[in-house]
Amino acid sequence: MTKKNQSKIPPAPLVVPPLPSLLVASSLSSLLPSSTVAAAQPQAINDSTPRLPSPLPASVDERQYCELSANLSKKCTAAGTLDGEQKKQKISEIKTKIDEAESLIQKMDLEARALQPNVKVVLLAKLREYKSDLNNLKTEVKRLVSGNLNASARDELLESGMANTLTF
Repeated sequence: MTKKNQSKIPPAPLVVPPLPSLLVASSLSSLLPSSTVAAAQPQAINDSTPRLPSPLPASVDERQYCELSANLSKKCTAAGTLDGEQKKQKISEIKTKIDEAESLIQKMDLEARALQPNVKVVLLAKLREYKSDLNNLKTEVKRLVSGNLNASARDELLESGMANTLTF
């Protein structure tokens, strides 16, 4: 290259990280701390540059629901092996956590409905899966409770039958 051509070449442009729509990021307040959005101004890329997550990251609520659901499944399994008062306490604990999970799903549902249509469709599909999962857990709890009731009824019948055989 000649000296004449070198002077016409513009300097290399400043490289900036790709920024997803700030409208989407700002409407998902539970996904990002406010400092992340403020710090995501165009700047040179280096290792300490904060980056916005992909357009559909798992929200704090979503991660919390997934952990809660996994714990509920374990507790239902554990409750099936218990008897008497321990089982009743475990079932009561499970019901409380199910209410908490329902609240999280409702919160995520409200947040999802306020988003852009393309994002909303994906999130609402996930929420349908979560609702189905929660309904399965509720069914499991009903089965555990009915098992308790059946055992109690059986014990009562056996006790009354034993009393009748003693009186004859």
